[in-house]
Amino acid sequence: MAPSAVGGPLTAGRAQKAVALTTRTGRGMKPLMSLLASFKDVVVGRAVRLMSDPRLTKMASSPRVMNAAMKALSVGGNVKTELTKATRLAAGVFGIATEDEVATLRTTIQNLEDTVATLEARTTARASGHIDLFSASSSSIG
Repeated sequence: MAPSAVGGPLTAGRAQKAVALTTRTGRGMKPLMSLLASFKDVVVGRAVRLMSDPRLTKMASSPRVMNAAMKALSVGGNVKTELTKATRLAAGVFGIATEDEVATLRTTIQNLEDTVATLEARTTARASGHIDLFSASSSSIG
């Protein structure tokens, strides 16, 4: 048997693994994504085996376990809510805009830019003598 670059004899299994590690992944798949997909498959497989265990089913049906699980799930939401409140308070104290405020500001700016573009188009149309349907109906009123 020929020695491999890593050391030791190159067995048929090791040669197959070496080829598998050097082959390209499927079209559009990145190596990291295939690694994550295989990890997910392992986790799901073990979870399915664990959920089919009668001991776990008996334990999970216990009211105490169910109450503890519900409390644990609600803690995550409560922590996130309190953290968001604290972040907004700290941002207000330091005069920093929050993510929501920045998003609202961006929307307002976009609306104002649209309004300016519309007004500029109307002004250009009036200057060139074109009749704007929207401005003609409003100017006949006043």
